[in-house]
Amino acid sequence: MRWDPYSGDYGPGFLGMALGQCVYITVGTVYGDVAFGGNVVSESGSSVVSVEPRDAVKRRVFVADLGLKAEISGGVIQRVDFDKSAGTVTLSIAAAGASGALQAKSAVVWLKRPASKSIGYAVSGASETRSGWAVDLSSGKATVKIVKA
Repeated sequence: MRWDPYSGDYGPGFLGMALGQCVYITVGTVYGDVAFGGNVVSESGSSVVSVEPRDAVKRRVFVADLGLKAEISGGVIQRVDFDKSAGTVTLSIAAAGASGALQAKSAVVWLKRPASKSIGYAVSGASETRSGWAVDLSSGKATVKIVKA
């Protein structure tokens, strides 16, 4: 395989795809609840926006209304629930995406706010580790709630 200078194949194209994989959730006045990289599965007019990620990685979520990015170190995000009225995000995490894949026993949830110097959010009921919060996936699934700190 060699790099194709016209399409960027096998080089910058793949790297950009891998690094850019994320679910972006935004709430607008014109189009309502919109998710890029996932399917909105909640009812319109609800205060909770529920999204099922459909990107290749399923490990990153950005909620535009909060300016908050959540990333997990292992497993996959199966569902994201953004409560607009409470300003909270709930992640449903599974240990592995496909049957026969390696099963993660734990994961770290990292939170970032690119536009702010302080995060201002924390994972409820989780202990801090490796600049994030530890989540136990030994049962195969976990649900974590991200709240204002």
